[in-house]
Amino acid sequence: DLELAGYKDWRLPTIGELRTLIVGCQYTEHGGACGIWAECLASYCTSVWCGGCSQEAGPAGGCYWPVDLVGSCSWYWSSSSVTGVDGSAWGVSFDSGSVSYNYFVFDGLSVRCVR
Repeated sequence: DLELAGYKDWRLPTIGELRTLIVGCQYTEHGGACGIWAECLASYCTSVWCGGCSQEAGPAGGCYWPVDLVGSCSWYWSSSSVTGVDGSAWGVSFDSGSVSYNYFVFDGLSVRCVR
């Protein structure tokens, strides 16, 4: 229901789209070793490589995202549900570059909408 800059067609990104924002963590960047992507959204697709990199050591003031991106350097939801795990979705923690999932009961976590 976001209306911003005259647009009403905003949505949550898929986990693949959200991962394209990861910068500086080779394991979870687009094309990195982490197995979570549109082709594999089950919890068994995670690996040691999905754990990210050193906490708050990214190129954008500690965040693992582009230097011109602003916001809370924290965990962001995607629209990608976890296969076989009801009530959960994938996301990215940009303070470590990690890819993981959370349950919907966790409110207060961030979103970054795309169109």
